[in-house]
Amino acid sequence: MKNLYQNFHVYETLSKQLAKFIEETRYDKLEGKIVDQAKKCFLDFIGVSLLGSSSDIGKILIDFMKSMGGAKESTIIGEPYKIPCINAAFVNGTMAHVHELDDGHRFAMGHPGAPVIAAALAVGEKVDATGKELITAIVVGYEVFIRIACSINPSHLQRGFHTTGTCGTFGAAAAAGKILNLNIEELTNALGIAGIQAAGLMEVMRGESIVKPLQPGRAAQSGVLAALLAQRGVTAPDTILEGENGFCRATSDTFKLEEITKDLGKNYGIMGVYFKLHASCRHIHPAIDATLELINKYNISPEEIKEVRVRTYSVAYKLCGKEYEPKTVSTAKFSLPYCIAVAILYRNVGPDAFTIEKIRDQTILNLAKRVKVEIDPEIDKSVPKERGAKVEIVKLNGEKFECFIKNPVGEPEIPVSMEDLKSKFKLLSSKVISIRKADELIKLINELEMLNNVKELTEMFI
Repeated sequence: MKNLYQNFHVYETLSKQLAKFIEETRYDKLEGKIVDQAKKCFLDFIGVSLLGSSSDIGKILIDFMKSMGGAKESTIIGEPYKIPCINAAFVNGTMAHVHELDDGHRFAMGHPGAPVIAAALAVGEKVDATGKELITAIVVGYEVFIRIACSINPSHLQRGFHTTGTCGTFGAAAAAGKILNLNIEELTNALGIAGIQAAGLMEVMRGESIVKPLQPGRAAQSGVLAALLAQRGVTAPDTILEGENGFCRATSDTFKLEEITKDLGKNYGIMGVYFKLHASCRHIHPAIDATLELINKYNISPEEIKEVRVRTYSVAYKLCGKEYEPKTVSTAKFSLPYCIAVAILYRNVGPDAFTIEKIRDQTILNLAKRVKVEIDPEIDKSVPKERGAKVEIVKLNGEKFECFIKNPVGEPEIPVSMEDLKSKFKLLSSKVISIRKADELIKLINELEMLNNVKELTEMFI
């Protein structure tokens, strides 16, 4: 009995192991490539958030949170206004996801940037964090998000959970806890508090819904709440991940607990992040890339097209392949037929393609009806190592053109450069800030590790 008792106490829960990793990670120990990747993620986050601040739901949320008042701790991106850090994390995390242009991770099957960076930035501004502290918090937040998400997917997503909303809560808690300099016990509690709040359902895309972006926003807010409560001594179960009624067992049918801590601190998940060039669900991007390849290479006009046949994997079909007449701007971003029609008509799928006027445009909708989507068993077998699509365009004269894409542009195997991300940033931010200010922000973010206080950055978000 004594040996059993001793063994019980030797075992460290997964939350405790993650907490040790978070607490022990130091900026000076991070490789240069990891720091550079964190800066890319941060630049991308600010760009998509600035654009999100000009959206309808962004404006509604900003007005609502401003009306709530409270301590002026953290900046609303795109607004000359500060609100409590917990609410700023909510607003900024939501705005980052509005246009479906935020970064993601294909094995994690979610978007770490929106919840993690929103939480780190809001708390960082509250406590006058340095640029190095912000970078470190981003890295550990991504790591926690990605490891937990990889351990439970694809089962988690297949059961209907929105990974960004659920696992984003853990990542946000890790980032906020790092900024607050919590100790191992406090970080363990923060992860436990995060776990009991983790939420998000993919049903959010159905019908006339516009609220999907709220889920990463709530994840950011819940993560900040978890860290702040843990700082004040609130305790939570340290078995929140692996427990009999814990997160992994409750939210997935098949999970790999060992993935959460395997090689922890050696391989960093942030290096596997992808960046988006199309303003739609990532599962549509392979088909968009293939379509653009064909129409640009062969100069195919919409009037010539009889039919577009898209063969893709099952998750892409389930989430995006069935909606031909989306009811809202938000659901249009999850309509593969709509996005393919837009790609053919405009030769890009940018934010301007998603307006009330556009989703009611009969020219787009009529072309979308000519897009036929089906599951390809061979493509399906390769997921998630490869998330591809095969597109065949059939012209009215009988000619056929085919293109197969293994993975969309922006994945680590087909990376976008910092210059690409700077161009994306300038395009997205142009509706909110001047080109001069955009250039200044790019310079500051490029030298993020040199900042003594992140307020030097947040003062320029308007």
